[in-house]
Amino acid sequence: MGKEYFITAPAFSLQPEPPAGLNRFGAVTFEQSNRSFMPLETGRTVTAAYPVKGVPGMDLTVSMFAGHRETNTGSDVGTAAVIAGMRFKW
Repeated sequence: MGKEYFITAPAFSLQPEPPAGLNRFGAVTFEQSNRSFMPLETGRTVTAAYPVKGVPGMDLTVSMFAGHRETNTGSDVGTAAVIAGMRFKW
């Protein structure tokens, strides 16, 4: 006699969407993520990768992070970092 109706809320993400067309500028590729290099940090990481033509699979990279660190006192401390390096893809 009675039917059960299940109402679900629409699923959406609070993660900001990258602007269209910001993935490549010349030979440089831009990658974006919500991952941090340090534990207990949350924020946004943008990595610029430039391929080395002489070594297949090798990129020179610059990673820029901006966010905040979760401390044991409960206060959020703003953090920023710029990390340069190279990576190999195989």
